[in-house]
Amino acid sequence: MEISGLVPQTPYIAYIEGVDEYGNKAVSESVKFTTATDTRPPKISNVVVEPDLISRSDQTDKSRSAQFVVSWETDEPATSKVEFGEGGAGVYTSSSKLDQELRTKHLVIVSGLMPSKVYSLQVVSADSYDNTAKYGPLVSITPRSNDTIFETVLGTISNIFKIF
Repeated sequence: MEISGLVPQTPYIAYIEGVDEYGNKAVSESVKFTTATDTRPPKISNVVVEPDLISRSDQTDKSRSAQFVVSWETDEPATSKVEFGEGGAGVYTSSSKLDQELRTKHLVIVSGLMPSKVYSLQVVSADSYDNTAKYGPLVSITPRSNDTIFETVLGTISNIFKIF
């Protein structure tokens, strides 16, 4: 028999009860046990990195910056953080702010990046017992400093229909 849903490092008392086809009931003696310590880190999966430019209305051409929208899932509730650094060598010189809310679906926006640059990223999640999992390096390139897709589409529509 498998018992699931138990909390790590928690004492329990269990017994087994059974009834045969004649209605005879048998009950075992109580067994006391404590569940083991959780030492397994969360499993990280479905990692997606989407590069984007900050909207032109939010900044000038000279200060135009890029960002990554990073999402992933964990098999148990965990924290969210992305470590990153310029270049593809897997060297992380910065990190996003740690989101301490425990969840299984994660989304972190890494902003203030230079356009047209290669970055290494690593996602980090820790469960409530501080078992930490890391996934990376993920290498991605920020977009060129030109219009975002939305701005390009809007500009094309504007030029065609002479609006805005």
